[in-house]
Amino acid sequence: QGPTLLLVRASSKNNNSDDNAVVTFGAYTASKWEKNKRDFFGTSDCFLFQLAPTLCVMKSLPKMGTRGGHYMYFNNGMSTNIHSGNPSKKDDLAKGLGFGGTVSHPRLFVD
Repeated sequence: QGPTLLLVRASSKNNNSDDNAVVTFGAYTASKWEKNKRDFFGTSDCFLFQLAPTLCVMKSLPKMGTRGGHYMYFNNGMSTNIHSGNPSKKDDLAKGLGFGGTVSHPRLFVD
């Protein structure tokens, strides 16, 4: 219903040492999630970020014609009444929630 903060903390063993490389990143939006969308939705309040090992904020591009505006995406895999221009592409859509990128390849994706 309200704002969403997604946090991910991941680590991997560094082959050159005994240390684990840890990265913390995520996404924020104040927009409401919409089910069964076949396209992006939301507003420019949506952004991706990295907290560790360094701080980085990646703001979304504003909607300008056919570019930008790829804020957030949600497809639970259920059939929908929303029709796209090319129904044959239906199986190429990512199933889950995503931020940025394209419907087939979101920048941050959780399935």
